[in-house]
Amino acid sequence: MLKLGADYRVDKHGFSASLRSAGKRKDVAAYYLLNLNYRYQLSTRLKLFSSITNALDDKIIHPDTVNLNKIKIEARDGVGLLAGFSFEL
Repeated sequence: MLKLGADYRVDKHGFSASLRSAGKRKDVAAYYLLNLNYRYQLSTRLKLFSSITNALDDKIIHPDTVNLNKIKIEARDGVGLLAGFSFEL
């Protein structure tokens, strides 16, 4: 498994990305999970943010390592988008 991340800020803007990769494992293909984030600082107390999860829309399959059988557990949520704000008191 490989995990990489980066964060970059310019004035009131913030950009970040994370990439997680898992190689081929017993009957399960390799996959990549890319998440992207954007933040905007409106004031010292208020931030807007948005996130894109699984930007590559990769199918993620995990082998059943608990029961050690050939069943594969699929996790495919597709591409996700989240937006919101945070306010500090």
